[in-house]
Amino acid sequence: VRFISINDHYDSSDPKPDKEGIAIPATNLINELYARDISQKVNSGLKTLRSAGKFVGALAPYGYNKSPQDKHQLVVDPPAAEVIRNIFQWLLDGWSDCQIVYHLNRQGIPSPGQYRYEQGLLKHERYENCGPWNRTAIKRLVRNRVYAGDMVQGKQRVISYKVHKAIATPESEWFIVENTHEPIIDKVTFEMAQSLSQRDTRTAPTKRNVYLFSGFLRCADCDK
Repeated sequence: VRFISINDHYDSSDPKPDKEGIAIPATNLINELYARDISQKVNSGLKTLRSAGKFVGALAPYGYNKSPQDKHQLVVDPPAAEVIRNIFQWLLDGWSDCQIVYHLNRQGIPSPGQYRYEQGLLKHERYENCGPWNRTAIKRLVRNRVYAGDMVQGKQRVISYKVHKAIATPESEWFIVENTHEPIIDKVTFEMAQSLSQRDTRTAPTKRNVYLFSGFLRCADCDK
């Protein structure tokens, strides 16, 4: 592999490299140490902010905006927050995920990605058609403690400063700070939703009624 370093005036294809080429390995080592040091300092700063309950993400969670006065503070976004409240209420009313998805899409309510694009938060044209609501989005939203006023961060991390692939971290390593911002859902409602979300209440999307014991009882003969 031919290696060219413009700043060091080095070209490995040159049969008679000048003396600057000798210093390249040392220069690379210094740069490597410098990059590692910067990475450690950045991670330390982020850890301090997360431990204090400060938001450090690029985009605020759906239902919130970053405060104009403090980018580390979340403030409620009224239009999206109303959708959040409706979703939790429908869940408490016994609606299944499929019913909620069907109703949101039928009403023409934009999905979180589509909403961010319409608000100008996502500018790339690939976000113009982010797709409709789906069950995965509903499940992720209902389980997010941020809507109860708690900050939860650090669910993912990059492998290293060289490899930027994100991997999931165990829950024991998450940064969780309670009561850091205005909640959209009270904690009692949130806990009830967590319990109900574990039930199997699958029904046809157009069906509103869910049987009282759906998700609790099974038939002794067919196991349904």
